[in-house]
Amino acid sequence: MDAGQARKAADGAGPEPARRAVVSVGTPVDADELDRRHGGGYPGLVLLHGRELPHLRRIAGEAGYDLEPAAEDRNPMDVQVAALRETVESAVENSDLLPWHVVLEPLVEAHGARTVAAALARALRARQLEEARDASRPARGTGASMGSEGGGPQAFVRLFISVGSRDGLGPGDLLGAITGESGIRGDQVGRIDLRDTFTRVDVEEEVAERVIRALNGVSIRGRSVRADFDRSTGRSGSGQGGGTPRKGGSSRGGGGGRR
Repeated sequence: MDAGQARKAADGAGPEPARRAVVSVGTPVDADELDRRHGGGYPGLVLLHGRELPHLRRIAGEAGYDLEPAAEDRNPMDVQVAALRETVESAVENSDLLPWHVVLEPLVEAHGARTVAAALARALRARQLEEARDASRPARGTGASMGSEGGGPQAFVRLFISVGSRDGLGPGDLLGAITGESGIRGDQVGRIDLRDTFTRVDVEEEVAERVIRALNGVSIRGRSVRADFDRSTGRSGSGQGGGTPRKGGSSRGGGGGRR
């Protein structure tokens, strides 16, 4: 049905003009078509993609129409999805993405652009959820405060992760995998000690179990990952209390060494 037929259909719709409305699926091409569709004095509704909104605003201004957002009961999840899309669209339109094309090229070749984009959206959403949870938490007491502002640094522990440089990983790849799979913040990850076949990573103690659960069994660069506390240093990450005694020596402070 073209614009003229739509107007005729609305004019002949019946004896209750107050209940008539003209609905456009898609944005009219220009101000003239907009006026032909919606110039009969009936309520009008235009269903469109977000990217079409600037065009609709322009032609509505040319035709002398005022635009109002349609009232709707939106599911909170719909609002969150819309916000995520707006964040991504803003990055597409306003950011220099060329360096990131280079970074992601191996992943795109291996998995396809759509899968990589979906994975990045998941990681971004996990980060947003974590930040929202952090913002909603009550302030901690001085004994468990985070960062330098609360009076003391957060304790870190060291984890063992069974992938390394021979798997084609760099520190940035592993940081992305940790934050993307577990949803923790990047500043909750400390030193990343990348070796040939494994990696040791320091993370905040309060999120260590979460990282282990998230990474165990996932695949990175085609290799199934095993994650656990690093047994060479113990759970404290300090190298004390969990190390292996030297051969032929005795422990100096504990009275429990070999004779």
